[in-house]
Parts: sequence; C-alpha cells; structure tokens
Amino acid sequence: MSIEKLARVRDEDLRGRATGPGARALLEAVTRETPRRSAGLVRRRFVGGLAVAVALATAAVLTPVVLPGEPARATSYANSAISLERRGDWWVGVVKDPYADVARFNEAFRALGVRMTLNLVPVSPSGVGEVFRISMAPPPGTDDGFFSESLADGGLELRFPVGFPGDGWVMIGRRARAGEQYQNAASADAEGEVLEGVKVDEVTVGDLRPELARRGVTAGFQLVVPQGDGHTLRALDPAQVGDGWWVWDAQVRSADSVTLLVTRDRLPGNPLYEGGKKRR
Repeated sequence: MSIEKLARVRDEDLRGRATGPGARALLEAVTRETPRRSAGLVRRRFVGGLAVAVALATAAVLTPVVLPGEPARATSYANSAISLERRGDWWVGVVKDPYADVARFNEAFRALGVRMTLNLVPVSPSGVGEVFRISMAPPPGTDDGFFSESLADGGLELRFPVGFPGDGWVMIGRRARAGEQYQNAASADAEGEVLEGVKVDEVTVGDLRPELARRGVTAGFQLVVPQGDGHTLRALDPAQVGDGWWVWDAQVRSADSVTLLVTRDRLPGNPLYEGGKKRR
C-alpha cells in the first residue's frame, strides 16, 4: 500500500469514518499478516501493526483500537491441563491432568489476570483434593476462601471468589503415583488408607506387627514427647523400639509405609489429642 493511501486512511479515521473502504482495506491487510492465536493477542498485535503503518505516513497520535465485538477481558481459558472460567462472583476451574507441569496450571491463571500459583503435590487417598497450605487470606470483608474437591475421574474442581488476593500460592493434594512419598500426614487408619479399620492408638507395637506384615506395610517410628498442653516428635531408630512400646497413632508415608508415633511407657491419655483420646 502506498504512503498516500495510508495517509488517506488516517484522515478518514480521524474524521470518524473508520468504516470507509480505505480503513477496511488496511484492517484486512494487517490481520492477514498477524496470526490469530487468541482474541487478546490479536488485539495487541493489531494495535501495534496499525501504529507502525500510520507512522510511515504521519506522526499523528492514535487512540487504541478495539476490534468490534471483542470483550474487554477474557473470562475463560483452557488448555490440556486445566480449564478456568468466571461464573458470576466466582472463578471455577477443573484440573484435568493433575500430573501436568505446574506452568500449565499457572498459564490459565495468568491469562485471566489472576495472580496466583497452583501447586499440586502427592498425598494419601484421604488427602486428595484437600487445600492444606495456602499463603493468601480471603478477600477483605468476606469469609469465602479457596475450595477444592476431588472428582471421580481423578481430576480436581477449584472454586475461589473473584478478587481473591493475588501474588500468592495454594497447595492442593493430588493422587500420588507409585513410589511417591506423601506430603500430608493423614492417620493410617482413615478411610482409604493402608491401615483402614485397624486400631492404631493405645496398642503396643507387638500388637500391630502381624497386621503390618499381612498388609505388606513397613513402619518407621517417632518418639512422642509430651510438653505441657502439646507435644513434640523425635525420630527413632527402629532398632531402639521394642514390641512393648505403646502406639498412639500411625501416619501414612507412602502406599506401603507408615510412621508409628510411640512412647516407651503407657501414658494416662493419648498425648496427641485433646482430651487424651483419638476421635473416630
């Protein structure tokens, strides 16, 4: 296109006749040369292309151009790992591939202007879908937080309010693959866990050994040290622990291993739980 034609298009645009044949021709020329990857990307590249074209003809200042019918900001985004969309005052997402690279999840957040980092970590069966660490508080003046739910197909559904404070992260449990160590500390007798249905509190190590062997579960040990209204835990060499030691709980470590929380002597109550008794 010649400089004279470009100048004529500019003049028509400045006089408010952006629908004239010259403007349409310029739009067609620019959009033919710019790949249409997404609506937002096309808009940014189109504005840049128009500014460069008109600059060849004149130094006049141009206002931003928005393509007809294009939304001011996208409200949904999807890739092979996650889909995310705005529904009223909420963002709702579905993690389709919990094992995808974290960059794929965060790509969706960034595309919609949500400044958040999603981390999915391996957990035991009872912890899948649980939000167990987060660096952000709910929006001011609300009690609404970040919610997650495990789906039947292995995916996860996420829900959090629009305006949720950004520049933070949330950690959610996903199903562990074979050989992965769990990053949660669920009780081993919980539903779906390796010792489901087995009493793991106020019993001796000797009481538990046959059941551990039957289920193919190995055990490590931590010493429970009562301290005032709380307690601390210390690692123990298995060789130090005899069959007469007392078990107050068992925590899962992987699909075939647990940690038994023990003391040498029997205590008047369970030091791990308020009231001295494990809740079931």
